[in-house]
Amino acid sequence: MKVTKTCVKLVKPKTPTPPHLRRYGLTVFDLRQKPVLTSSVFFYRANGDDHKGNIDGWLARLEESLSEALVVYYPLAGRYVEEGSYIDCNDEGAEFIVGTVDARLDEILEDPDRPGIDFMELIKRTPSYGADLPLIVAQVYLFECGAVAIDFNNSHIVADYASAIMFLKGWATISLCGILDEAYHPSFEVPTIFPRTERPREQVRPREIPIFRQEKLIRNLFVFDGKTLEELASGIAGEVKVDANGTENRPPSRVEIVLGLLLKALVKVVGWKSDGNSSSIAFGTAMNLRGKAVKLTPKNAFGNLFTQVYIEAGKEDREMELGGFVKTVQRNIRNARSKYTSIDNAQEFLAMFEGDSRSIDSLLYNSDEEKHVVHSTSLLGFGAYEIDFGFGKPELVMTAGPPFRYVVLMDGRGDDGGIDALVILDEDEMTQFKKEMVAFLPRMSMK
Repeated sequence: MKVTKTCVKLVKPKTPTPPHLRRYGLTVFDLRQKPVLTSSVFFYRANGDDHKGNIDGWLARLEESLSEALVVYYPLAGRYVEEGSYIDCNDEGAEFIVGTVDARLDEILEDPDRPGIDFMELIKRTPSYGADLPLIVAQVYLFECGAVAIDFNNSHIVADYASAIMFLKGWATISLCGILDEAYHPSFEVPTIFPRTERPREQVRPREIPIFRQEKLIRNLFVFDGKTLEELASGIAGEVKVDANGTENRPPSRVEIVLGLLLKALVKVVGWKSDGNSSSIAFGTAMNLRGKAVKLTPKNAFGNLFTQVYIEAGKEDREMELGGFVKTVQRNIRNARSKYTSIDNAQEFLAMFEGDSRSIDSLLYNSDEEKHVVHSTSLLGFGAYEIDFGFGKPELVMTAGPPFRYVVLMDGRGDDGGIDALVILDEDEMTQFKKEMVAFLPRMSMK
């Protein structure tokens, strides 16, 4: 498979950003991230409309609508200034790339092990890390069969996945309808609601965790269809019904069940890798803070607005049943959610976030015990499969994930409530992880 870039340009906002909006301050939530491009690819089949005969017109409209969207989402056309930690809204623009692929879409999607993943490696924007990068990079690739792949990259320093999807939905509606739907009009009030204290940047930003630097990473997709999730929920219903204090729990969510199962397998992998010694795992999952502070944050708050919830498991947990892991995940997420929803004061909310961040740093950096760190995030429920640029709904939405141990939960391709889990591990860890998954779920679908 060969990919050829035919056009690389910068797309500027259609109208200049006013001088009084030139400087966009970043929040503590933003500065906990790094200026690395995160990528999601949307694969579209050729539909009944003859885009192949008018692809130039479609591309021109896509570029024009991007320029229009950047007027509203003006920080994304700027550049990150590391000294001072802000966005210079200088209208330098977004990078827009067009290319061709000498393959058919089915050749990519029907890969039994890595649907879309090898293609994403081919088109990966390099470099993908640095303060001087465009804050968004949009790549459009045309297949021989008339299908299209749109690869959207955004710098994590300025936007999380919720904000990226909001931008994509807004861009798509402008492209199709010529006007931005009010539902996708962003609010840039978060820096005002949660003003940043002037602290040394090293106290705000997370340091590098040595375990991030892996020698050889493997990405595999694990598919949990709706039927499998129903069976898992039924099998652990009795175990998770009552909490330790005797209060009745709500049934676990799909996400909690999958996270519990993945954590169960990862604990086994850590035990295998440490040869039975006392190594532990810190399993982090991102929690969206939108909706957790209803009185404080607008519905369409733009930027990074999430925290990490960490779950520790050690040697003593290696024989725990699935219900125990699901219960642990559920309890940790519930407790974190309860803490944030109980606050209606911005200063208290920010103080809690910063306190949690210090606790996370202490957990990850200041332990004498060997600790294996795996992060995770859930991209479910954001409506990625609703984004239509004129080719209908995407056939597949895939993310590359970061260059370290990570789990990404995504909406399944079907309509049965399934979940796709992209797992990123070292090569030897992945081999053992697959064995653990198949041992627990013999009919597990791994792609």
